Amino acid sequence: MTKAEVELAEQARIKKEIQQKYNQLAKDLKNDPMSNGYRFILLKGNNCTLVNRVMETRPYWNKIDSIKTSLFDFKWSPFSGPIRFDFLGKHGEKNLVNHFEFHGALT
Repeated sequence: MTKAEVELAEQARIKKEIQQKYNQLAKDLKNDPMSNGYRFILLKGNNCTLVNRVMETRPYWNKIDSIKTSLFDFKWSPFSGPIRFDFLGKHGEKNLVNHFEFHGALT
């Protein structure tokens, strides 16, 4: 192996190790009864006030203020642009969104 190949292999190993730790952290947080249940994100726009009122009536659902995280259970957006479909379910859990991938795309 060349030096570059060894470095790439080491970087891949480190990345995999970090992903495993992050996935375990997400699972531990999810299974922790003190973690306050499920997390949801609301993006401002069409009907977000209504969705927020409905979600506030659900026990064990908590709003996340940061839209930068991928550790959520449900994300509501007025349009599909800000939803990263390729990241859904990356942390050992399923993420729900209010849009279908490729919805409205021309085929």
